[in-house]
Amino acid sequence: MNKMTYTYFEEIRPICSNQTDLSKEDIRYLELVRDSILQDCSNEDKDVFIDVRDRVTGEGLVVFHRIPSKCPSNYKQTVVGELAFRKDEPGVLRTLDTGRHSLGLYAQTQEGKFIEQDVSPIRSNGRIIGVIITEKDISAQILDTFELGNSIDHINMFSGVVSEVNAIDNTISDYLREVVLIFDKQGILIHCNQAAKEKYKEFGYINRLENLHYNNLTLDFDPFESVQKEFSQTGKNYLEKVVHLDYKTYIQKTIRLAENNLYVMLLTEIDGQFSDKVSKVENQEIHHRVKNSLQSIVSILRLQSRRVKSEEAKKVLNESINRVMAISAIHELLSKQKGNLVQLSLVLNRVISHLKRAYIDDNNIVLETSLDQSLVLNSDTTVTIALITNEIMQNSFEHAFDETIEKPKITVSLTKSNSNIELTISDNGVGFDHDAIDDDKLGIQLIKAFTVDKLKGDCSFDFPDTGGTVVKIAFNQTIFN
Repeated sequence: MNKMTYTYFEEIRPICSNQTDLSKEDIRYLELVRDSILQDCSNEDKDVFIDVRDRVTGEGLVVFHRIPSKCPSNYKQTVVGELAFRKDEPGVLRTLDTGRHSLGLYAQTQEGKFIEQDVSPIRSNGRIIGVIITEKDISAQILDTFELGNSIDHINMFSGVVSEVNAIDNTISDYLREVVLIFDKQGILIHCNQAAKEKYKEFGYINRLENLHYNNLTLDFDPFESVQKEFSQTGKNYLEKVVHLDYKTYIQKTIRLAENNLYVMLLTEIDGQFSDKVSKVENQEIHHRVKNSLQSIVSILRLQSRRVKSEEAKKVLNESINRVMAISAIHELLSKQKGNLVQLSLVLNRVISHLKRAYIDDNNIVLETSLDQSLVLNSDTTVTIALITNEIMQNSFEHAFDETIEKPKITVSLTKSNSNIELTISDNGVGFDHDAIDDDKLGIQLIKAFTVDKLKGDCSFDFPDTGGTVVKIAFNQTIFN
């Protein structure tokens, strides 16, 4: 069919009626878009398509193809009615999914040719009903940058690699402009692109990269054998790490291609702003792992506590568990946020809740809290205050109350006046020997040491005539800003 100067193929109405959820109004709008494309004199050297979403597979579906008028088409035969798979054309599905333009993305045609696509959404009544795609052939550019020549075996191999990588991680389109290294099953480099050669020259590599081993090229220093083992044990298709080298930050992805028995390393440099974001994500992951490690320690201590026969040993182990849990509470909160500042009241509430569960046999003890919600401190200071709170409350739970106390109560107060912060923990128990303050009890030593050495503050123990114990911790917030 000919209109204007273009040859084109289209089956908009029959395909959309039978294979999509588009309405008649949507289909009419697509036909108007088609007419507009056929009257447009731009992109005369590119294949132009309209794709919609297939109802059954969810993939792209070609309904219109305009042949270039100024050069040969990238296609030997019509692809109208064929599917555009996400692994081959990630930009098409990205735009169908998000409604955002996808510009300059690499893709593969249904015939295996490498192309660069610009994809724009088609909107009707606020909905994405299809996309317009313009394509130009970049096969020569890709093959040249990887120095693959015209070998059919090399071209087929690389085509298979890109397809399999896209199936695992469709950001391959972005990485083809960055560093790409392809290794065989022994970890020997068999292909790399020009960007890799230039980047590794910056790293100080003088010799050709081909035939070098993975261990000589990876930036994270994990040997090839460890990478293979991790793939085998985890069942993952790819590993991703953030690495720092010469004051720059890179994302390194290593992808295992089971079908081709190859490994692909993708390396891209990230800018400072994004690097800061990555560092924050890294910190979150670190806090998450620390929390998990602390939980493992708690599990071991609990197991040991169940096995020991000595009540004194059991008591010491349980006190250690409470201390570890106090630290774990901070890392749990930090693993869920991007900064290093923590709302102190959230941490104290977690410490108090844990102690309440730990001393569940003393459930007649009333806990009252009055915590300033505005107090935010760095993680190190928060850990110190959490441990102090744990020690003081643990002492109250264990020693403050006997059968003479009818309504046992522990009160926790956190206040701020200007930059002065005061933590007050009191109970209405029997009190304890004044001389115990100077005794060699670990809990008392920890409270004093943390207050003076860590918080640069003051610690006081008071014993009102009405009974009980009042412990006050006072420090200045400006020291930690």
